[in-house]
Amino acid sequence: MISVDGIPLTRSSKSEFWPISGLVKGQVNPFPIGVFHGQGKPNSTNEYLDALVREYNLLKRDGVSYKGSK
Repeated sequence: MISVDGIPLTRSSKSEFWPISGLVKGQVNPFPIGVFHGQGKPNSTNEYLDALVREYNLLKRDGVSYKGSK
C-alpha cells in the first residue's frame, strides 16, 4: 500500500513536506519511500510521483531479490 499526505513544518510558513509512505501486506509499520519539500502542494501530481512510478515499474518487471529469493 502506498500513502501520501502533506505535513506543514511550521504555522508561520508555507513550507511543507509531502512524504510518500509504503506498507507491506502483513506488516504493521509503514516505511518512507520518498519526500517532496516545497512551499505548499507539489505543482504536478505526475511530477511528484514520477520517480516512484518509474522505480515501481522496474521492480515489477525485474522483481526483488531478498536473502537469495526473488
